[in-house]
This record gives sequence, structure tokens and C-alpha cells, in this order.
Amino acid sequence: MTEKSPPAETKNDENQARQIETTATRLVKYCLTIPEQLMRASYLSEKLVEMPDDQLLEVLRFITKKAIKRVPPFMELMREASKFNKIHEMLGPYRISRIYHAAVRKKYSTVMDFFSSSKPRLSDEGDTQAFELYGYPDKTIGERRQMARNHNPLVLDKLGYDPDPEVIRRILFNPRTTEQDVIKITSRRPNKPELLDVIYNNAKWIGRYQVRIALARNPYAYPRTALAILTTLMIQDIRDIANDPNLHPEVLSRAKEILFEKQK
Repeated sequence: MTEKSPPAETKNDENQARQIETTATRLVKYCLTIPEQLMRASYLSEKLVEMPDDQLLEVLRFITKKAIKRVPPFMELMREASKFNKIHEMLGPYRISRIYHAAVRKKYSTVMDFFSSSKPRLSDEGDTQAFELYGYPDKTIGERRQMARNHNPLVLDKLGYDPDPEVIRRILFNPRTTEQDVIKITSRRPNKPELLDVIYNNAKWIGRYQVRIALARNPYAYPRTALAILTTLMIQDIRDIANDPNLHPEVLSRAKEILFEKQK
């Protein structure tokens, strides 16, 4: 008795899966050969944006699934979470919405993470009060931005309460700024999601594990920020996030899904 050939549809699916795996693997490996992080982010974004929506969807899903399984080099690429903000800029709101809804239809939660438009779990109301108490409310924005280049740690500490994203950005580039300084700013509650995004978009500091944890655990961050970071965290930290009732429901749900994936 002769064996029946698999249906043409099954063969097509298998071929498509192999093509996605090849494309994603080559893209990630090549990205990691580019030493300069901003160039790496631009290259990755350009290549993904050039893809049709369905291919972009599948490639991103493949990369994130491999990162959850802690497979190098996918895990290494995902550690630099800020790369994916460049994709947002290049795609634009209309295409982001289109891809997001396609991911929803396919139940590709790891891709949905990158394009979530949900608001933070908590309002940043009250952040101004901290600035008035501990910052420099008597200084102009221009003066505070200039002061962010200061080498005095006490000045930098007070500036960490500033509501101006440009002040925070300059603190991050100050050579006297330490990881503990950045963690303190990132952990502050209440906080402004725009300020937390400044840290998320900084290639140097988002590479620090403790900074990523502080961002993921801050209920004042945009959920998409925490969601993009989750795949880069260790299982115990993901478990802690999954059990934190202060965080956005999307973040809690995704953390539980990742735990399930890791335990397969």
C-alpha cells in the first residue's frame, strides 16, 4: 500500500514556517554583528518595516518566542528593548493599528505586546508635588537642563524628580550618573510614563537588568514598555510581576502566559 502524500496546504505551511525561521534567524544574527546600537536599531527597523504585514507579524512572533525560551541570539537582541521603539516611529499609527489587530485575530500575544496602546495602570497625578518638594521648582527649564550636566551627585539626585523629559535624558548621558541613580528615577512613584520612556529608549541603561526590572514593575509605565521587557527577565522576576496586583492587567496576563511557555 503506497503512502499518501501530505496535502499541498500542509506542505505550503511547512515551507512558509521554514522561510520565516530562516528570515528571522538571519536578520537577528546579522543585527548582532553591527557594533553601534543606534545603527543596529535602524537596520532592524528598516528590514522589518520593508516586510509585508503578514511576514512582519510572523517574524516578530518567531523572534519573541525564541527569546522566551532564552535561545541566543534572540535573547540577546531582545535585551535591547529600546530597538523596537524605532519600529513604532517608522511604521506610523495607521500601520501599527493594522498589525496589532491582525495579531489579535491570530492570538499572537507576543506581537500584540509591541503595539499595545493601553494607558498606564495608575495616573501620574501627584508627580508634580514630588518635584516641588524635592526638585528645583524655583529654576527655569533652561537652567535645570543645564544643571543636568553637573557633576555634583546631590544636584543630580534632586534633578531626578524633574518632570521635564529632556532633563532626565541629559541625566542619563551624564558620565557621573550611576546605575543606582537611574534605578531610583525609574522606581519613583508616582511617575510620568513619558519620563520612564526616556529611560526605556536609552540604549545604555535599558541594557542593565535591574533597570529593566524597575521599569517592568512600575505601574506608571506604559504597558507596552513593560510588555516589551518581560521576555528578557528571569523566571523568578516574571513570577513576581505576575503576582503584583498594582500592575496593568495586560502585564499580569502576559507574565502568566510567559511563565506557562517557559514551563512547557
